[in-house]
Amino acid sequence: MTTPFQKAYFGGQSVQSVTKTGAYTCDSSAQGDYVVLCNFSAAHAVTLPPATSGRVIKVKDIAGNAATDNITITPASGTIDGASTYVLNLNHAGVELTCDGTNWWVTAEYNGTVI
Repeated sequence: MTTPFQKAYFGGQSVQSVTKTGAYTCDSSAQGDYVVLCNFSAAHAVTLPPATSGRVIKVKDIAGNAATDNITITPASGTIDGASTYVLNLNHAGVELTCDGTNWWVTAEYNGTVI
């Protein structure tokens, strides 16, 4: 099941979100930054779009079961902090990835724990 993109504007910046229940390849034609909300009941993958300088994508485990059902994030090109993949493996975890035009960089992480 897919929830269509929801679009919001924050400080003039377009941010879109999509909720997914299975493997997902980010839409390279989508404008602006976006959030992938993963409502998975099994391990799945999220594939990032081709590298575009300044693009920001956030991936979040909203099902709360990434410890069992890992979410593997793979770039279409380049790396994520020098690695070929990035794995969310903590319940409710999330990550923000920023692209420099060649590679993706982890610019924020959430370990799923509310303090």
